[in-house]
Amino acid sequence: MFLQTRASVVYGALLTFVMGSLAISPRARLARRMEPAVFGGERELASAKGSEIFTRSNLEYMYAYPKESGLTLMEFHKRAGREMGVDPEDMDRFVNSFLRPYLKLEDKFQLQHLYLDHTGWLGTIDVDEDKRAKAFAELIARMKRTPDEELTKEISLRDYFVEKMSGKILTQEEDNDFLTWKLAQEWRSQYKDTPKLKIQPLLNSYMKWAEKDSKLKGNFYVLEYNKELGKESKTIIKLVEGLKRSSWHWKIILRRMKRSVKKFINMVLRRTEEKA
Repeated sequence: MFLQTRASVVYGALLTFVMGSLAISPRARLARRMEPAVFGGERELASAKGSEIFTRSNLEYMYAYPKESGLTLMEFHKRAGREMGVDPEDMDRFVNSFLRPYLKLEDKFQLQHLYLDHTGWLGTIDVDEDKRAKAFAELIARMKRTPDEELTKEISLRDYFVEKMSGKILTQEEDNDFLTWKLAQEWRSQYKDTPKLKIQPLLNSYMKWAEKDSKLKGNFYVLEYNKELGKESKTIIKLVEGLKRSSWHWKIILRRMKRSVKKFINMVLRRTEEKA
């Protein structure tokens, strides 16, 4: 809590300085828009969920056959997180990484909007607070140095990465994570999901990603998957079976549990009344 308060004070002080020293210009308006992005975090930047199904020719090899058990990407997000005990935020990161090869860095955005999104993203990542504050201050400084007419011009994500993200404060890998996040945000604004995908290739993709992730590489299922038996182990076979179960399976279990609890309570109440 102390660190969060400290970070908020730092960000607030920087924003006050910037907004107090700038006239009402694209830079000033951008600085004002940055404030809710930082304090609200990623939720402030999330676009409305799209309605289209995402299809790509280079993704077709993963499509499940008509009578084959399969999961859409977002179904996998939910069920895999539940079965393996992985936080939704970490499953979000996997989805972002999975989508990255199918999305284009050539897509263009107004520079001021990229600065805004970049600043908001900084407020959500897991880094040292001093490092976060320095990166935030650097973004503010770059914005101040940018002419107003350039702020409203469009720039591709690729050019933004090469020209604007120096890698001097955040690492190249962390800078690259912003691009992955931004691409995924754009995907979510247009698409709601993928077609049904084969479970095993989807699980393989997750495990390859998770074994390199500092937070998830120690997960029980990730460790088990990388042992000698791999996907043939009883643990992983049981995991796949769990992924195949629909939400109705769990609803039925919950209903049965509720009925059992209700019967037990009624039985206790009857016995109490009889003794009275």
